[in-house]
Amino acid sequence: MAIFANQTLQNLRFISYFCRNFAEQVANLLIYNT
Repeated sequence: MAIFANQTLQNLRFISYFCRNFAEQVANLLIYNT
């Protein structure tokens, strides 16, 4: 159970990092295109 919880935390951390990175790229595109 602890291993499953740890894996879930790592997945959430990766998803949050990916979303933040994606949001920054979108913001940069919006800034540079205007």
